[in-house]
Amino acid sequence: MLGHHLDVVGSPDWKPLAVQTAVGLTGIMIGLVASPRRDLPS
Repeated sequence: MLGHHLDVVGSPDWKPLAVQTAVGLTGIMIGLVASPRRDLPS
C-alpha cells in the first residue's frame, strides 16, 4: 500500500528522475572506462 501511494504521488516526477539517474550512471561508466586509459603513460 505504501509503495502504491508513493507511486501515485511520484508518478509525474519519475521521468526527470529516470533521466537524471541514466545520465549519472552513464557518466560513472564513462569514468570507469576512461580512468585506466588516462592513468596509462602515453
